[in-house]
Amino acid sequence: MALWDTAGQEDYERLRPLSYTHTDCFLVCYSVGSRSSFENVIHKWYPELKHFSQAVPMVLV
Repeated sequence: MALWDTAGQEDYERLRPLSYTHTDCFLVCYSVGSRSSFENVIHKWYPELKHFSQAVPMVLV
């Protein structure tokens, strides 16, 4: 098993999808103490991951 922590900054937006190939599962993590962290999952990470890797399951942590 290999785990990859992708950069969330906008500067790396174009490079992130390169790390999605051959992915078997996404672990999407957020802070329970930060509403904006959860909002990022809804409005940024979920749409991006579904766009580039529709069939790959996601686990929300």
